[in-house]
Amino acid sequence: MMSHVAAEISRYPAGYTQFLLGAGLLLEPTRELVIVGTSDAVDTDAMLGIVQGSFMPDTRLLLRSSEDSTAIDKLAPFLVGMEMQNGRATAYLCENFSCQKPVNDLDLLKKSLLKEEK
Repeated sequence: MMSHVAAEISRYPAGYTQFLLGAGLLLEPTRELVIVGTSDAVDTDAMLGIVQGSFMPDTRLLLRSSEDSTAIDKLAPFLVGMEMQNGRATAYLCENFSCQKPVNDLDLLKKSLLKEEK
């Protein structure tokens, strides 16, 4: 696929940023980050802030609200059973149908996200 458009892309690469991001998603593995927490809670917002402040096009972010998870559980059944740990917002980083140990410490979340980046 890329060989057919390589010459055009090399002439004007800025015009193909979204195309290249999409191609990357097709060619490279993706991951899911599930944050389970109380909506608008300080710890949930802090976790979301870490993720939203980073460029990770290979990572899908899902928020599973501890107050009402019924709708998202129907859309993504693999979320069932993911719960807050010790009453705090908790992050689950998953790739290739397997999730790492859940974390609810901001520094551990940052480290796990950086460790997994390519």
